Formats: sequence, C-alpha cells, structure tokens
Amino acid sequence: MIEGKVKDYSIRIDFANHTILHDCQDWRNNVASKNMCKHLGKFLLTLDEEKATEILKQVLRDIGNWTFVAPDDTTD
Repeated sequence: MIEGKVKDYSIRIDFANHTILHDCQDWRNNVASKNMCKHLGKFLLTLDEEKATEILKQVLRDIGNWTFVAPDDTTD
C-alpha cells in the first residue's frame, strides 16, 4: 500500500485489494470510467520514476480488476 497527499486531497493505492481511493471531485466524476485525475498524476510524479512506472503498468495491465473508489462510494 502507498498513501500520500496532493494539496488537501488524499490518495491511497492498495495493491493487495486492487483499489485506488481518492477524494477530489474530478475523481468522483470519473470513478465509473476509471479515468485518472491530475492529482493522481502529480502524486505519481513525486515518486521515484521506476516505482511510478511500475505502479502505472500494474494498474493498466489489469485495470478490469482494479476498483477506483471515492469516499462514500463502494462501486467502480
């Protein structure tokens, strides 16, 4: 699991449960389509390039099994 903040927004990527939790409005609007928002991009840019690349590959390779969640949202 990896967690962090961008501005006032929280991000949690849970590899064991294939879940990305984030709390911005763009994320909420795009949970069903599994589009990533600028905050998640910024968060990944703060990581080591190799680590960020591996995270993106892992998610995109198996996106159908990942759940994108906003607080108070339990569906993908």
